[in-house]
Amino acid sequence: MSSNQDQIDYWNGPTGEKWAKYQSEMDRNLADATAGLLKLAAPKPLAPAARCWAWISPARC
Repeated sequence: MSSNQDQIDYWNGPTGEKWAKYQSEMDRNLADATAGLLKLAAPKPLAPAARCWAWISPARC
């Protein structure tokens, strides 16, 4: 038996069935929140000075 068997049993039972049944509805309800979180989590480009690591690549500075 795997150390994760409790989670496997949980998601293969009624909870997983309910999640699958309502997945489309949850996706619609969470779309705006998901988009906002992904926008906040997106990497931002660094300022040129922050990218300049002369000890790594002097030609790029």
